[in-house]
Amino acid sequence: MKSVKLSPVVVSAIALLCATIVYTIYTDPSLNQRTSERTTPEVRPLTIPPEEPALKKIKLLRNFKKHVRQKAISELTAMGEPAIEPLVSELKRAKKYYLDTLINTLSKFGASAVEPLLAVLKEDDPRFRKNAIMALGRLKDVRSVEPLIAVLEKKTQTRKSLREEKQARVVIKAEKGVASPSKEKREEIIKAYKTLGKLSRYQRQESDVRAKAAQALGFLKDTRALAALIAALGDKEKNVAGNAAWALGALNDVRAVEPLIAALDGLGKKQAIGALGALKDARAIDPLIKNLQAWKPKSVIRALTNIGPAAVEPLMVALKHPYGGTRKHAAVILGAIKDARAVPALIAALSDREHENRKNVVNALAAINDPRAVAPLIAKLGDIDRYVRRSIARALGKLGNPSAIAPLSTRLADWNAGKANAAALIKLGWVPQTETETIYFLIAQRQRDKMKDVALWPAIKRVLYKDLKSFNRLKSWNAVNALISIGNDEAIPQLVAVLNHSINSTSIANLYLNLRNNRLSSATREWARKKGIKIVYRQVPKGTRSKGWGRF
Repeated sequence: MKSVKLSPVVVSAIALLCATIVYTIYTDPSLNQRTSERTTPEVRPLTIPPEEPALKKIKLLRNFKKHVRQKAISELTAMGEPAIEPLVSELKRAKKYYLDTLINTLSKFGASAVEPLLAVLKEDDPRFRKNAIMALGRLKDVRSVEPLIAVLEKKTQTRKSLREEKQARVVIKAEKGVASPSKEKREEIIKAYKTLGKLSRYQRQESDVRAKAAQALGFLKDTRALAALIAALGDKEKNVAGNAAWALGALNDVRAVEPLIAALDGLGKKQAIGALGALKDARAIDPLIKNLQAWKPKSVIRALTNIGPAAVEPLMVALKHPYGGTRKHAAVILGAIKDARAVPALIAALSDREHENRKNVVNALAAINDPRAVAPLIAKLGDIDRYVRRSIARALGKLGNPSAIAPLSTRLADWNAGKANAAALIKLGWVPQTETETIYFLIAQRQRDKMKDVALWPAIKRVLYKDLKSFNRLKSWNAVNALISIGNDEAIPQLVAVLNHSINSTSIANLYLNLRNNRLSSATREWARKKGIKIVYRQVPKGTRSKGWGRF
């Protein structure tokens, strides 16, 4: 077939004709009416259902800005009852970070929010029910008591869930010893494990619901819940038993004392101790004192302190208990109660064989602030433990008896307790009279600028060089540390010489070796080599400041 070639004139004519036909069709109404009706659909306005006003405000409760949340709470409260249902529904998906704000908003509605919240207790979602119970506890409406008791008494597992758990465990046990189970058996085992996981999660969620119910009953403080809460003390779930014990303390009913004492051996022990302290019943004193042997008995200490004067005499007896921990905590509680009847027993306990106990006894005597303790404390100023000596100095300063001035001033030359002695003397209005007392006083207060004063150096030498050669352990140790802290190189020969006649030369040698002073370190190594003594360079932990030459 041969192609036909058209001239440019013909092509232009054809194009012009086509354009004319198209223009005529689109511009003539009689021709395009039917086409327009067929191709152009009817345009309808897009309608979006407006969002409920309460939902917009509820979203603002999630805002991290406090003023935005407060404004939303005010606006929702102003809306009245129409805002309650959306707020209750929001409890189902409320996250932890704004759950408290949501509950606080619901509490603003008062009694009108109770019925919608009680309706939630019939829902299947444990999290939804738990949040609703928290809100009911905040509202404190008596209509919530019976429904909450029903929730607390509800068994965690149904018969169906118990049967499923039993079947799953049978499957797992049957296949436990099989080396290579078939594909079908493996799938059955996996399914059994998933079932156990699901049931465990469900049981945990249900126990959380019951625990919150017990807590809410404690907020309500209605004695109708007493029997249910006492029964819950023996619950197998720790959080339920603990919250039930706390709620019994909140009810403030003495009928709960004996069950709570029995619960001291149960899962909710800590909360039971707190509840007994809140009830302040004398029957709980001896059982609580027995629990002072616990590793961390802070809750017991608080409970006995709350009971107060009624516990003083049993605690005085506990100061002689064979277990050191009981004696220590008994002294702490007596100091917190501040009853003067305990003073003679505490004075006798100043001779306790454990230094931690002696320190607590001193602190208790200082808290009671009885003048009968002054003379016994002065007699114990020479205690072997530095922490006890510091506590005694602070106690004497607090007691404010002038008879303590002379004993304290003679013990200023104590590097470990001198600062406490100086502080006590300042409280008692003491002023040094002699050159020696002035030097000791400055050292005890760690007054760096005055101690490094060149004009004072001759007086320091006279006092401290004499102490270096003395056989008084406290004074020689005080002089060594003071000269090291001052950091005058003129004292190095004297410090080296003290190694040969000091009572605690090994301790001094270990101190010298870790000062980062080359002259003292070399002299100390030479001394140790001659004596055949091994001394160790102590590595200081990173971030801590070690004692050094010329450093207080």
